[in-house]
Amino acid sequence: MNFRRIEIWIPLLVSVIAAFGMLIGMKFDQSLSKDGLIKAYIPSDDEAVYEAVQHINEKYYGAIDTNELTDEAIRSMISTLDDYSNYWDGMHHHHYKNYINGIYEGRGLEVFPYADRFYVTNVVADSPAEESGVMRGDEIIALDEVVMDSSVSMDSLHILMRADRTLDITVLRGDDEIKYKVAQRQIDVPSTKTLILGKDSIIYSRINQFSQHAYRSFMEDLEELKNKGHRVEHLILDLRSNPGGLLDESVKILNQMISEPQVTLVSTIDNKENMTEYKSNGRTFINLDRIVVLIDERSASASEIVAGSLQDLDRAVVVGQHSFGKGKIQQNYELSNGGSISLTVGEYLLPSGRSIAKGSAVDLDTVYTIHQKRPINVEYGVGPDVLISDSCDIYRERDYIAYLIENEQISINEITSEDAKEIANSFTQNRNVGSCREYISGEMVWFLSETRVAEPYISEEFFDLHIAEAYDIITTDRYDQILSPQKL
Repeated sequence: MNFRRIEIWIPLLVSVIAAFGMLIGMKFDQSLSKDGLIKAYIPSDDEAVYEAVQHINEKYYGAIDTNELTDEAIRSMISTLDDYSNYWDGMHHHHYKNYINGIYEGRGLEVFPYADRFYVTNVVADSPAEESGVMRGDEIIALDEVVMDSSVSMDSLHILMRADRTLDITVLRGDDEIKYKVAQRQIDVPSTKTLILGKDSIIYSRINQFSQHAYRSFMEDLEELKNKGHRVEHLILDLRSNPGGLLDESVKILNQMISEPQVTLVSTIDNKENMTEYKSNGRTFINLDRIVVLIDERSASASEIVAGSLQDLDRAVVVGQHSFGKGKIQQNYELSNGGSISLTVGEYLLPSGRSIAKGSAVDLDTVYTIHQKRPINVEYGVGPDVLISDSCDIYRERDYIAYLIENEQISINEITSEDAKEIANSFTQNRNVGSCREYISGEMVWFLSETRVAEPYISEEFFDLHIAEAYDIITTDRYDQILSPQKL
């Protein structure tokens, strides 16, 4: 018997049987006898897995890459489960942990393609790109010796950007071509961005993801504003394009918005129908009055928990588009090969008992909010109390708002949807607009690269009608009207 060949196969066999056993609930013994055979307790119906490994080991003619086979065997099993369960090999597990910790390896540039050109739409603070001098609105015209023309796709640009070396990035700024050397390194990306909006007492806070330090970042932002003498009274919480993250972080943030103790914020249910409830602790460090939460179709998981829980408890007005509908729980399990598997292990339930998951087993015909008995959309995800259509008209209005601010014709406090609609078309009619996506990207690039509006108005948030709508709701009686009890 070829003991060397069997020894090479031991890691693969252990990994395959371990992963397979985890899926079907079998027990196994990883000890090895001297002849290299694994003592595994495998149900007779599933011996085919072990048999296949034996045949390949004994009969295959050719080189065997056991690492690749291990990855593919586990990945194939996980792929049959659901859309959210995943296998991460060693490299991707490393990136996954960085993502959860709010860290990524890169240069600190956000790039948007438009009309065969690539524009910088954001530069991360304290990143290599910022330190080098790259600015928002710059057009990237070359990476090293590669010219950015119609032959370069966004995927190709990502591959070039991920090169593990310092890149020469040439940008066009006005009529000037400028070359920067931009390194790649780990970047600590802030989970939150918090600003004073309009009146002194209205706080705007955007949470990009519920990473490991999201709660701490959120509280530090608010504490900093209080220390500067600002009144932290009302909150616009922006969860648009927030893909979720850690449940514990979202629950901590919810706790700061619910002053009563022992209020159910969210529940989880597993495959054995065990229920776990997460309740408020009644220890709030900030006293918030009115809250508006912004969501869109890319708001998912933990961001839907926050928006949906506050909606169920009649604690906030939800504005925007219908959220994604990811209400399943994933648990990450590290493997001996340096990788990990992320398994769907349960489902979230909001205070009303509804699920936010697409295809949920929880079937409720009618759901009402806890206190005011307002009817809630139970199709999937979180439906907004105030719907804002994500259409080209919205972006025309937003661009018009930017135009007015830039020309000092109005202040942020004076924005209304009706004013914006009135001449939005005349503002854009002289530009060739194709698809809605082309319009959105093109107009954003136009403002970033041509007008160079002074901070903070260059920020997309400040000429976004979602925020203008939230501002109007907080500052008028619309807030109480939306949250008022409904006649049943």
